[in-house]
Amino acid sequence: MNAYENAVQSLVNGGYPDRQAREILSFVCGEAQDEGHRRGAAAARAELTAGSPWERAVAGLNALVDADIAFWIEPDGHISGPFGDEHIEWDHDAARWRLVHDDEDDDVHPPHPAPCRVPDSPDCTCPTPGAAS
Repeated sequence: MNAYENAVQSLVNGGYPDRQAREILSFVCGEAQDEGHRRGAAAARAELTAGSPWERAVAGLNALVDADIAFWIEPDGHISGPFGDEHIEWDHDAARWRLVHDDEDDDVHPPHPAPCRVPDSPDCTCPTPGAAS
């Protein structure tokens, strides 16, 4: 059972008819989504008007928060979340952060001269010093 069905069941257990429980959840979910869009738009405006690069970076991270997107920053620098097929990663060749879709080719850890800059990355394909090739 998914979270929506669990919520419906909780309302039904509380005495609401099934149809009314679903209508209540649809209304609440719609309001929450509208609020998320409003907060996201405000964050986007703040990003455009922020003074320093640090303020713009904070506004960008807050845009994820306002959209109710759970995320974390991994030790290798990736910014990703438990759901979805997008994440942000450092592109070594371009020396820029970029948005990556998980269905893109597996070029997330491009070859580079030793020593590896991110040896703990699960995407690292660099040969380990002293390992057999």
